[in-house]
Amino acid sequence: MGTYELDTEVVVAQPSKAEAEEKTAPEMGLTEDEELLLQIPLVATAILPLTLKAVVGLGIIEILNKGSVPHIAGTLPVMMTAEDIAAQLPTKNPQAATMLDRMLGLLASFNIVRCAIEKKEKVVRRYGPAPFFKWLAKNEHGALAANFVHLGMEQAFFSAGQHLQEAVLEGGIPFEKAHGMTSFQYMATDLKLSSVFNKAMKHNTILIVNKMLETYQGFKDAHVLVDVGGGVGTSLGMIVSKYPHIKGINFDLPHAIAEAAPLPGVEHISGDMFDSIPHGDAILLKVLM
Repeated sequence: MGTYELDTEVVVAQPSKAEAEEKTAPEMGLTEDEELLLQIPLVATAILPLTLKAVVGLGIIEILNKGSVPHIAGTLPVMMTAEDIAAQLPTKNPQAATMLDRMLGLLASFNIVRCAIEKKEKVVRRYGPAPFFKWLAKNEHGALAANFVHLGMEQAFFSAGQHLQEAVLEGGIPFEKAHGMTSFQYMATDLKLSSVFNKAMKHNTILIVNKMLETYQGFKDAHVLVDVGGGVGTSLGMIVSKYPHIKGINFDLPHAIAEAAPLPGVEHISGDMFDSIPHGDAILLKVLM
């Protein structure tokens, strides 16, 4: 080993050139070819979310979940070929199955779906849900985490990512560099994006708040609970349902409140939290951007 450099409380070991050259792939248990193969998934990372969005949008999550139910109790779930899946889509594209096979193969390499290979006259791949898959399908409360996939792939957010490098070097927020305004200001001008955002937040809230209400007891002493940035009021609706003595005030920007449906025990109020917020004896802040 070479010299040690002492920098305040951190000791940094500086290996000699010979020692650095000795730390090769074989020492790590990998050949050079295996190291090269590990770099290939990096190429796929850019297309992975686009592929996942397409799979969700095509309804393949539901098709695989429905098709994977065992026909006999205690047996393994039935796996489906790309041809099986394509046959259930509203398409006459003769290449649909081939395209799906490639897409699902990519998802399988990231353990998003399971893949089993049959070697007959030709190689046949069959697909089914992997453990992660349950987060893309509706749970028992109707929550669908896949809505965040749609949100992240919306053009307004996706294009903002192109300004990340610029923001690191120059400062600022990527979304504002891309669009000249904050994301919430932008959504006030794009009701479609606002709807996608509210839907994603609603389903995320169902997943999180259900878990929170199983153990957290802090709401039992609250009388007026203000949810700042509460979107369409999903959090308050669930909390007030369990603690009906609470008066809930759902506070958010006008374009968010415009989509909020009436909820028992909840009053929707629009405004800007940077100006003022309604009075309450407890305030809820969840996932503020």
